[in-house]
Amino acid sequence: MAANNVNEKEYRSDHEVGLLDNVNSLREERILCDVTFSAEGGEVSAHRSILAAFSEYYRAMFTSKCKEGCTDDGVKVVGITALILNLIISFIYTAKITINSETVYQLYEAADMLQIIYLKDYCVGFLKDTLAVGNCLIVRAFAQMYNIPELVTHCN
Repeated sequence: MAANNVNEKEYRSDHEVGLLDNVNSLREERILCDVTFSAEGGEVSAHRSILAAFSEYYRAMFTSKCKEGCTDDGVKVVGITALILNLIISFIYTAKITINSETVYQLYEAADMLQIIYLKDYCVGFLKDTLAVGNCLIVRAFAQMYNIPELVTHCN
């Protein structure tokens, strides 16, 4: 039997799930948060490093001289309500989101602006799954406006 000369071995933990839960708890309790977004209807606090690690949009915002909407007190958000922004930031922290017919269009628009591809895909999937005679023309117009060919095709 040959001698086993293993000098190193890599181990893999699954602590990332607990880590996400704990960091989200810190966010919900506003502990160690270093950015506050002011949007129509309220404020949403978060950790710059988490957002920057998840989204190129936030990485660019926080690593350059943030000029658009940035103040010493936080970031002024235009075009996204506090409700939608909170759903998106919660998604970033938890990898979970509930989409419904009242939020899907605003979520897609915000995800498009914030460059969150996963969320755009989930919104398109929701629109496909809920496509009906009563909403087909609205969904098709939305798909054309945002250049979503697969959704336009699905509506045809």
